[in-house]
Amino acid sequence: NYVNYSVAAGIDWETIERLSGNVNFSVNENVPNNDLAAEIGTDRDLVRTTAASARVTYGLVSLLSLEGIVSHRQIDYTSNSGRFQNSDYSQNAVSVGLKYRPSGALTLGSALRFTRGEFPNRSFNRRDLDLTANWIATGQSTLNARVSVGKQNYDGVSNRDFSGLTGSLGWIYRPTGKLSFN
Repeated sequence: NYVNYSVAAGIDWETIERLSGNVNFSVNENVPNNDLAAEIGTDRDLVRTTAASARVTYGLVSLLSLEGIVSHRQIDYTSNSGRFQNSDYSQNAVSVGLKYRPSGALTLGSALRFTRGEFPNRSFNRRDLDLTANWIATGQSTLNARVSVGKQNYDGVSNRDFSGLTGSLGWIYRPTGKLSFN
């Protein structure tokens, strides 16, 4: 017995010369994943996720561009039962990198990313070197990959620290103008 919603807004912009970018904002509210709790309570449990980001790209020469990104993400649980009291989360990130586009179908990049995350009873700092690739294989198919070398340190709790490789691999397939698979 609840109402969920999702709102997203964004704008892409570009100047006549070398500057371009985008600004995005989203907020949604829904029922949290009840697998996180051992028992289902009678309280009205909702989770609100808010995200905002801005990206600026400066074209250096025809094949190179400099890119800066700032982002914020916040997750708030509205439960009075306390089941999710330590799950609220806030994260801020800054990334600065270089993109190389040898063809219209391939973009390669490297960036330094700094992240600060906070939970109610702990917080962390993370530093990453991101290596990215985006390949438009066909008009319907795009592949993207990221490999990151990173180090994450928790304030006051060293047994949760992490140092190593992370990454992602994605495929977007658009068989029609109204249908896409990620």
